[in-house]
Amino acid sequence: MRLDGLRISLPTDLIVDAHERDDAAVVALGGMRFSGVQGGHLTFVRVRDLWPEPQLSPARSWLMTLELLWVAAVHENGCQIWPATES
Repeated sequence: MRLDGLRISLPTDLIVDAHERDDAAVVALGGMRFSGVQGGHLTFVRVRDLWPEPQLSPARSWLMTLELLWVAAVHENGCQIWPATES
């Protein structure tokens, strides 16, 4: 994916929706779970595959990290989970 000339590598086999909104990319991933912030990066782990094994690369990644500055928010099941919102 490219955003403002920046190439961001995402697990394409887990993208279930992608579109632009308000000059930003909105990407929905299935099969990945947000695991927190480590070393200044948002981290996500693959929890399940969405395609049958023969259609997947054996070199597929099991961990995705993204720069904090690249991501405005992380949502899970319709709720914002990062950054934390005040209750």
